[in-house]
Amino acid sequence: MPDDDVLKQARNRALRYLTYRDRTEHEMRSYLAGKEFDAPTVDLVVDYLKRLGYVDDARFALQWGRYRIETKQFGRFRLKQDLRLKGLGDALIEETLRQLYGEHDEKELARDAAVRKLPKWKNLDKSKQRQRLAGFLQRKGFSSETVFDTVERLIPY
Repeated sequence: MPDDDVLKQARNRALRYLTYRDRTEHEMRSYLAGKEFDAPTVDLVVDYLKRLGYVDDARFALQWGRYRIETKQFGRFRLKQDLRLKGLGDALIEETLRQLYGEHDEKELARDAAVRKLPKWKNLDKSKQRQRLAGFLQRKGFSSETVFDTVERLIPY
């Protein structure tokens, strides 16, 4: 059983870490371990935060995903990778993606992102524009089919 002072210090660190934005359980565990708290202390603090509802991976996944879709216009593959890097499990990621892309049409997201980017390449020939747009949309995490359809619609030959 960890010392009460150490436990209090770990809780305070964790709460301060949560003031900036929500965190996943994985992020919180990594943060506390990086601050050199031992495993039993980390477990107790994370359980405490989960009981209070301060750490909730499902809520985090939806909020983070919605933010990334609405502000960055990320496609399914990129968002899946981002959520995986946050330490979330595959089942939770798949459920989150299903829900979020039920609310947002991926083809419309790709089109909106492309329309915002195209003016930067207005002086290039069509072939170069198509190349750059396809690369841009792939980096945003859209499927090959979505990339192809978007490029064909916006820059037809």
